[in-house]
Amino acid sequence: MNRFLVALLLFCSACTAKQQVSLQTAFHPQGDVKLKQKAILLQKKLDKAQRTLSEDEQTIERLRMELCDAELNAIESKVESFENQWRGNPQRLIQSIRPEFPKLFLSERETLSRIIHKGPDIRRAQALLDRVLQLITQLSDSVPLSGPDGARSV
Repeated sequence: MNRFLVALLLFCSACTAKQQVSLQTAFHPQGDVKLKQKAILLQKKLDKAQRTLSEDEQTIERLRMELCDAELNAIESKVESFENQWRGNPQRLIQSIRPEFPKLFLSERETLSRIIHKGPDIRRAQALLDRVLQLITQLSDSVPLSGPDGARSV
């Protein structure tokens, strides 16, 4: 009889343990676990992509600043060279630029304007643009408006 009771108790406990497991699987099926794992994996991928995006945005901003700096350095070098030629021999410079005077520093002015509107180094671009416009004003005061035959050359 004791053996029967022990067997019955073991059987009952096994049945209740089986019911608890089945109740858990009823409320948390195996598919839910896989969906949660997939959600966790996707969240990790999203976090990694956001970190990469942040790093890429920082790289883009750094390159944008380097490009702006390089453009400003090139324009400044050209302006300084032009100013040195102006101080050295203004008449020769005037004769050499007369045909292209209307287009003088045109691309540089456009670049400086773009940098002033969008760029990271607005003050430096504005100072360079002021120098360019001052040079153009000085040249326009020195360049005769009419050529040797009396016709307008500009």
